[in-house]
Amino acid sequence: MKKIFLSALSLLFIGTTLVGCAGNGKATTTTATPTTTPSPTTTETTSAVSTTTSTSTTTVDEYVLKGIMPGGAPAVSFANYVTTSNTKDNYTVVSDTTLLQQAFAKGEMDIVVAPINMGANLYSKGKSTYKLASVLTWGNLYFASQREDFTLASLNNSPVTFFGENSINMAIVDYVLTSKNITTGERTYLGSTSNTQEKLLTDAEAIVLVAEPALSAAKTKKTIKSISVQELYAELSGTGSYPQAGLFVSASAVANHKGLVDQLLVDIKASCDLIKTDLDTSAASAFAFLGAPGVPVLKNAIPGSNIDYKKASDVKEKINAVANLKLALFGGALPQDEFYY
Repeated sequence: MKKIFLSALSLLFIGTTLVGCAGNGKATTTTATPTTTPSPTTTETTSAVSTTTSTSTTTVDEYVLKGIMPGGAPAVSFANYVTTSNTKDNYTVVSDTTLLQQAFAKGEMDIVVAPINMGANLYSKGKSTYKLASVLTWGNLYFASQREDFTLASLNNSPVTFFGENSINMAIVDYVLTSKNITTGERTYLGSTSNTQEKLLTDAEAIVLVAEPALSAAKTKKTIKSISVQELYAELSGTGSYPQAGLFVSASAVANHKGLVDQLLVDIKASCDLIKTDLDTSAASAFAFLGAPGVPVLKNAIPGSNIDYKKASDVKEKINAVANLKLALFGGALPQDEFYY
């Protein structure tokens, strides 16, 4: 069942290295002028300062940013931020990627975290106004099976269950398999990694594509062997791992609340950076945000999730390298400069 949590809680004004300035009310300060401070007539961004000859006034944008994202590693990248800033209910976590496509089309969410090719494809076709601000995850895919003798060669002529059809996931997987001269048998595509995890657990002969943290959760229940798709890609490409999920910002949010958007990007970078230095806190935050699969499992899963915040415009070459594997998934052409925020 899909779990969708969404409400409109105001952002708390917290001054820490993890969480930036996001406030609930208007904060007004004045100089030593004996007159009463005038009430601000407009609402500005968190960092905007309005001044006059006699007073200095700081006003806070009271708007609450809302977002949607898939579970797993993309949601984990937000976890330290949302738990510290108490903004958990502002972000909806979904297991079905069609809900992400709908979010792009409707334009109601300020933030959409999704496979990069999904956002690029819809943007190129004029079906989305969301621009790519950052890359959050760099591959968390694994081939897995309960078979005792499972190796990469086991995929040859065997039925394999995948998720993420027509996504970056399958572009990468097909590149790896083709380069390794692997030809699978019958392919089945399921809606999400939670579905392939279920297949992995219930069918001892199954070979599946599964993502972290679903893989680590499965390993607590069954003896499972796994092969990192990221390591295979890095070996074959010579360029390291691949950009997978990105953070997209809506045109309306940028136009009306740019200060909040920019501060959020700072906060999410800090959230991702903390994962590298404090695994215990990050696993606890991820559990508080997602409610599963448990802190011990998350501690095992997070390192293999390859979460690393990068400004999207700084890693265009890596994005283009993936796009060139199957341009149709990106709308038939490489993303143009205007696609990047």
